[in-house]
Amino acid sequence: MRRQHIFLTALLSASMGLMSACMDMSEPTSFNQERIVVEQDTFSRTMKTSAFDESYAYDIWNHYRRYGNSPVHLTVAYNPNNQNNASMDASVELARITAMLRKEGVRDISGDIMPVQDRDVPHARVLISYKTAHARGPDCEHQLPGLESNNPYPNSEYKIGCSMDGILAKQVSRSADLMGREELDPADSRRQSAIIDRYRSGEQNDDLSGESLSEE
Repeated sequence: MRRQHIFLTALLSASMGLMSACMDMSEPTSFNQERIVVEQDTFSRTMKTSAFDESYAYDIWNHYRRYGNSPVHLTVAYNPNNQNNASMDASVELARITAMLRKEGVRDISGDIMPVQDRDVPHARVLISYKTAHARGPDCEHQLPGLESNNPYPNSEYKIGCSMDGILAKQVSRSADLMGREELDPADSRRQSAIIDRYRSGEQNDDLSGESLSEE
């Protein structure tokens, strides 16, 4: 009888251990697992050089300062058959457009001129292009209660933080900053090395100079 009791107890313990091993004891998270994504693309516009004015230069700068992620490249295309000084005029237009963009705040600009044998292009045109980076929030199946409607009641299917990440992505002033920096400038490397070497040698930092609120 005692052996039978021990056998049944062992069998029950083994069964419970097997059941616990097969059961998934984890609980699905209620927090959003997706993150802000930085999408990369290319911006390009073609227009008559004569139509490029201060207003359009401001529009380019306003877009570039938020989404630009490479130098701005300008190509002025002209028809060499139109007039004798077509190449010189194209160079003048390239310099004019470059100066207008620099005045607005676009510093990194490259440019060239290109002859185009096309009778359908009687006027010089400028092609403006640069790479872009755009921050996009996660795709939320459900939004934060009260955000898009007047319904303030909790939604059990809403992933906590999803809407906030979407709002944060819209508030980023320059999307490319979220991508970080691939390499340090030489000046940054030297500065970091000097700080580390001084720390390793045990050299004490100089006292900070300046005014003090202390009476001593």
